[in-house]
Amino acid sequence: MFGDAVDYTSSSAVGDKITMTIDLRTYKNTVSYARNGLDLGVAFAGLNIWKGDIYIMFGIHDVNSRSRIINYEVIE
Repeated sequence: MFGDAVDYTSSSAVGDKITMTIDLRTYKNTVSYARNGLDLGVAFAGLNIWKGDIYIMFGIHDVNSRSRIINYEVIE
């Protein structure tokens, strides 16, 4: 699964706001993203099938790129 990377969306630009939503409610178990408020859909589903801890991360791969967390919220 992880060795077969596919493009999830088009490239981002300077100033874009990327939102990552991790929904661990029993009927969801998904990770989804939005860019500048536009929902990009579910990137990963079925998080509940993995046993043990799950570590989800967001990364940018470009020598001149920067990111920062401006807000986070826990919804139960």
